[in-house]
Amino acid sequence: MKILDRYILKEQLVPFGLGLCIFTTVFLLNRLVQLMELIVTKGVTVVTALALVGHLMPAFLVLVIPSAVLLASLLSFGRLAADGELAALGSAGVSLYRMLVPVIAFAGACALITAYSGMYLLPRSNMSFKKLLYDLVRRGSLLELKEHKFIDGFKGLVIYVDNVSPEGNRLRGVLIADRRHADKPYLIMAQQGRLQANPEQGNFTIELQEGRIQNLNLGSGKTQEVFRELNFGGYRLNINLDEYIGRKKSRKRAREKTITELQQTILKRQQAGKECYTEHLEIHKRFALPVSALLIALVGAALGYRSRTANTSAGFTLS
Repeated sequence: MKILDRYILKEQLVPFGLGLCIFTTVFLLNRLVQLMELIVTKGVTVVTALALVGHLMPAFLVLVIPSAVLLASLLSFGRLAADGELAALGSAGVSLYRMLVPVIAFAGACALITAYSGMYLLPRSNMSFKKLLYDLVRRGSLLELKEHKFIDGFKGLVIYVDNVSPEGNRLRGVLIADRRHADKPYLIMAQQGRLQANPEQGNFTIELQEGRIQNLNLGSGKTQEVFRELNFGGYRLNINLDEYIGRKKSRKRAREKTITELQQTILKRQQAGKECYTEHLEIHKRFALPVSALLIALVGAALGYRSRTANTSAGFTLS
């Protein structure tokens, strides 16, 4: 490697590292608040929280690396232009295209890292993140019902809660639509209740007080429909977590599939006459983001050359 290549490469390393740290922090800020809440209010250990962050990193890297490459080329060429070094190199017969060789080489290395993160690490880390979250749900760490929202993630059940205590286990104004038995739908209404996780049994219980159950027996054939209403002082509803978690774990989303799995899904959906826009989009993203690191490096070099400023804040603004 020639002296010029080493010199320009060294100029890029510091702003690249700076951009990598800052952009990663920006992406993580929202997640860090959520993780701190898990540690403080849900009793999740620091080790588990760090593991969650580790599983999220590949998803951030595919966006952060191209952004850091842009900042590196912009600031390095801006500094060289501001100090007159680009003009000196030009007067010595070194063309701008020759100066871009180390920029392209560095961006190419970053593109390979981005490609590896997007095509290999990203689907596996997304799946690991999902499994860890479901494990936390199974242990009761993340089990919660939100106010004024219909929770329909459990098969055959829709749960609505008017008010949830800060601890997350005391409920007021509970409405549950139970259609686990299609011919006997239930509507359960209660003034208050309590949420309790049972990790050893693989379920959680909603203990309801002061409510009523409405049941419509739809019957079959000549059997008449029968409507019943029952008032209760206390009622326990057990919901199986293992069945729900197992079903969700085995169902991969597009972001959790490798390129090969995405192609297989596309083939199956096309044979079934179904649309597969999500899978096509995910494949294009896996290839587009690494290539963007190459293209964006050239854009950054051009902007840095024309800006002729070594001001770091101006460089971040342009990025």
